[in-house]
Amino acid sequence: MKRGFNMIQNANISNSKPNATLEGVVVVVTNISDNQIDKKGKYWTALISDSNQNMNRITKYLSSRINCSLHLKMVEHLNNQHGVKLNKLKFNGDNTYIATSETITTSKVLSFAPLCTQIITIKNIEPMTDGDFEAIPDIGDVNCSTPVQISHESVVSGVITSIGIVEERCSCPKCYSTDVECNDKTIKCIRYKSRSLFIKQSIQQTKIKLNLNNVNRNMLEFIADTLKVQALLEQCGHQDLSRVDLIEQEDVLLALSSINVLVNFNPKNMHINTIVLNNVENN
Repeated sequence: MKRGFNMIQNANISNSKPNATLEGVVVVVTNISDNQIDKKGKYWTALISDSNQNMNRITKYLSSRINCSLHLKMVEHLNNQHGVKLNKLKFNGDNTYIATSETITTSKVLSFAPLCTQIITIKNIEPMTDGDFEAIPDIGDVNCSTPVQISHESVVSGVITSIGIVEERCSCPKCYSTDVECNDKTIKCIRYKSRSLFIKQSIQQTKIKLNLNNVNRNMLEFIADTLKVQALLEQCGHQDLSRVDLIEQEDVLLALSSINVLVNFNPKNMHINTIVLNNVENN
């Protein structure tokens, strides 16, 4: 009886038209995994927080030989923390949806942030109480044999020491492994010893890799939009250098390495949000 119900339910889902739309912020995107029900297929899921702070689950089922462009875009939205709009979804009930081959995702400017990803401090909680907030005594210094450093700091200052291109890593279209050898025409998977056609995409370089030495002389590696680096050069009075090839022109690095910059970044993926000239001198 249970098997018959599942078959009817799956038939209803497959026959329904993909006409649902969802807007929100991507909170989680899983890797592409083997489907436990159908060993020949794969799937991935994502969680999206909508404006009512409801968590919505998106599932996309794939064949064993498909590379999913929608999955790549969802990961990009997760890393950038942009709002998204998804259309052509199949509603599956209870805040769950099925993504189809017709599903399209686009960036969406949203005015809220998921509460599940926010960090609430004691000072934020105290005004929410009715005046009966009980003070938490200070437990003093704690010594740990293996200290764990968890930092939510997203601002750093320092000097740019190198710039380079952002390398696009190829993956096997069969097992999605990045342990591959690529040339101009094929991808050779080291794991399965298989070869696949490699389609080179002519994508304009819109991001650049920056290495920065902070005040403690630690090396940090960031990813920045090319436009942000060009704006930094203009801010420093190098309008002529902002219009040349930032990587090939040596004068660009000479100009950038001669200034102290202030970087606001996402510590999760090391993408730079803002990069400006640091006019504050260290004492």
